[in-house]
Amino acid sequence: MKFYDIDGILREQQGSQDRFFRFIYGHMLTRAFISPFLRPWFSKLGGRFMDSRFSARFIPKFIRKNGIDMTSFEKREFYSFNDFFTRRIKTDARPLPDAENALFSPCDAYLSVLPLGEGLRFTVKHTEYSLSEFLRDKELSERFLGGTVLLLRLAVQHYHRYHFIDDGEIVCEYRIPGFFHTVQPAANDRVPIYKENTRAVSVLRTAHFGEMIQTEVGALLVGRISNRELRTFHRAEEKGRFEFGGSTVILVLKKDAAEILPEFLKASEEGIEHEVRFGTVLGFGR
Repeated sequence: MKFYDIDGILREQQGSQDRFFRFIYGHMLTRAFISPFLRPWFSKLGGRFMDSRFSARFIPKFIRKNGIDMTSFEKREFYSFNDFFTRRIKTDARPLPDAENALFSPCDAYLSVLPLGEGLRFTVKHTEYSLSEFLRDKELSERFLGGTVLLLRLAVQHYHRYHFIDDGEIVCEYRIPGFFHTVQPAANDRVPIYKENTRAVSVLRTAHFGEMIQTEVGALLVGRISNRELRTFHRAEEKGRFEFGGSTVILVLKKDAAEILPEFLKASEEGIEHEVRFGTVLGFGR
């Protein structure tokens, strides 16, 4: 896949994982074969293994293969692969912007900026989604007419905790059960993964961006979206974490809530993801 790295340089990455999922999702027979493994039981089973002490032996190879810089994370011994996968970042490793109205990334991810067009629809690559289908709430979705969707796709090498982008309070929360498709682009080209996958929806009232939505989407082998139980929150406070696997955080902003920086708009118009980190400035509140 092509993507802009953190410095804005266009890169191309074609790993074995990309080729595997392109093959699996590219054929009707192979899609039918993996169908049972997309259900919650399989991810829960995988999660139990990743919680075991035996799984810790895979950590060194995973770090080498994915080029993970461990100097950014708290130094300690990990008792399982999931313990490593949900590692905490050092407090000074992701500096936050000084401007209080700065819209920053809540996590490390590949970013796509998607306008909410007519009928509250947004397009991920070549697949069209309806916000009301995504949220399973027509009345809620209609409040975001003309707004913006920020889709942040986490790959396995990323930091897998996510944060709040402002001070505020949680208005309501609910979960939507579903499947656990991989969030690799190859899968999205064939099935509407962001409509079918398990997701946790939080409606937030924030100080600088008004009402917004933050949703966590589960994926293959992500048996748990672990969110903290909170009513109010502070800027950059941890909201929760994903356990093993790729996954996605989706922010939905109202019309004119923020002005997104041109480099991210340009990349998304080209259909190319832009790598960001927790704390990367994406734009500013109007």
